[in-house]
Amino acid sequence: PGDDIMLLASQALQYRAARKLPSEGTGNSLLQAAALLEEAIDHSPFNPHLKIAAIGVYAELNVAYRALALYEEMGIKQIQIDSCSYLILTVLVDGGLYTSAIKHSSSLLKLHCSASRDIKDFSVKALRNGLYFKANEMISFQRD
Repeated sequence: PGDDIMLLASQALQYRAARKLPSEGTGNSLLQAAALLEEAIDHSPFNPHLKIAAIGVYAELNVAYRALALYEEMGIKQIQIDSCSYLILTVLVDGGLYTSAIKHSSSLLKLHCSASRDIKDFSVKALRNGLYFKANEMISFQRD
């Protein structure tokens, strides 16, 4: 329950930063949100929700190195790269970490290339076993 309260508090600070006029300065609220999330991560180092929220705050602050470190700490598995790449790719490019952006993009492309090779075999097996909906899912994934 404590993690959820920290997430809500950081979201409130981000909301405050978004509502402020540029003349009032939004950095202070974002820095407070980052500090709050860092403290929460220290106490719950395996909570991915805290890390994803912190990556979002660091993206707004344009602190790409820390966002990348948090992303890598999450231990994204190969199958998760496709659904989690949106968290980090724009942060890396906007933060000037082009080599890391290329590395992550290459991992994503490798996943799609290996999936396209494997889908042929798995969709045939699914059809043989009468799992037509699974074969359709695989073909849809390959098209997307």
